[in-house]
Formats: sequence, structure tokens, C-alpha cells
Amino acid sequence: MAISLKKLSPALFPLLLGHAPASATSPSFDCSRAKSSDEKLICEDDHLAELDQAVAIAFKQALTAKKADTADVKTSAKERLDDRRACGAEQICILDAQVKAISLFGEMGSNVPVPPWIGEYRLNYAKVHPAVMDEKLPQMRGHCTRTQIASITGRFGETLKFPLSKDDEVSGTAVKYTNEIYQISYGYEEDVARSHIGDQVLLCLSSIPRNCPPGDNRGREYSATNLTSRTSWIMPDSQHMCGGP
Repeated sequence: MAISLKKLSPALFPLLLGHAPASATSPSFDCSRAKSSDEKLICEDDHLAELDQAVAIAFKQALTAKKADTADVKTSAKERLDDRRACGAEQICILDAQVKAISLFGEMGSNVPVPPWIGEYRLNYAKVHPAVMDEKLPQMRGHCTRTQIASITGRFGETLKFPLSKDDEVSGTAVKYTNEIYQISYGYEEDVARSHIGDQVLLCLSSIPRNCPPGDNRGREYSATNLTSRTSWIMPDSQHMCGGP
């Protein structure tokens, strides 16, 4: 699953959520009862609190949508919460886990958008927290590195083309970076397609799959933020998760 973050007016975001701007910095839970590291960090960060609101609203919308089974929505919500909990106090990891949750609930019938400040948040955080920047490949969730786009193609290496109609078949989207990290999606990723060879990118390790066989590192997800366009996406580094074919 890949997540493309569209440009939206910040002024429209609270309206699209159905909330007044005054509630934008309150998370969906009671901060006086926050115990886990991720909850405490969300309560301390207005942007993460706003994002938590968005996740909660997206979950409620997906529950009442006809597109998905209620049990599937609840199971997915628990899995997404487990992913966020696993981040601990790693700020970018929490951010990316919440973005993925909003995207998943969108596939299940929610119309809650990802806020437009996500890419800028990652860039600013990495700038003021140099400890999260790794020289080469990020090895820990929430750690990042700067690299450049080396190639953009379809999933099989063909030229990536915009689908002209719903009937157009798209093999997927693939992007490779100069540090050898590779990302792939089964869909057409507009923000990747609009990027260019040589664009500088902030690449952050979002998630590491659990219970992988020794030596099988497939399925790691990275968030990429284009430093020129400020657009961003989250995609895995392989077509299959670890332990698969």
C-alpha cells in the first residue's frame, strides 16, 4: 500500500474533518490519562494531536461506510494502533503510522484527508533533530537520510504513464534512490510521477515488519519527502513482505 499526500489548503482541513479550528490541537483521548510514550508525545505536539483527531474521525467514518466490513475496520484499527504503540517516542515513526492509518480508513470508505503539512513537518523535525539523520541507510524507525531520486518507472521498469481512464491498466510505480533504496507500489502514485530524476529527498524508515525469517529484510516501509515540491509518499521496499515468495 502506498500513500500519496495531496496538497490541500490548511484552512480547509478542519472544515473537511467537520471540526472547528479550536479543537484542532486536542487528540482523540484524554491526555490526563496518557500513559504510553506515544500518547504522551501526541499530547505534547499540536500537529500530532491534530493528526490523532483525523485518525479517530476516519475510523468512525469507515465503521459506518458500506465499503468495508465492520469487523475488518476494527481489526485494522487495532493493528494500526499497535504500529503506533511500537514507535514509542519516535516522532516521525508516530507521524507516519498515523498517516498510514488515515490512508487505510480512506480505502474503507472514510473521506478524511491527510493534512497538507506532513512533508514540511518531517523536514523541519529532521532539521532541528540532527540525531535522527543517518549518513547512509536509516536503520531505526523514525530515522532519516537525505538522498536523490535515481529512477522513476512502472513496476516492471517500463515508462510510468498517467492512466487516461479507469480502464487503463497500470502495472504500478517504482522509484529508486542513489543510496540503493527502492520503493514500489501496485498503483499509479501521482506525487512520485511528478517528481524528477535528481530531486533531493528526505527518506525516513517508517516501519519494520515483525517476525521475519533471519536475513529476510523485505517489507520495510519508507516515507519520502521531495525537498523541492514538498510532496511526499509512503511505500514499501519490495513487492512482497518478508517470509513471502
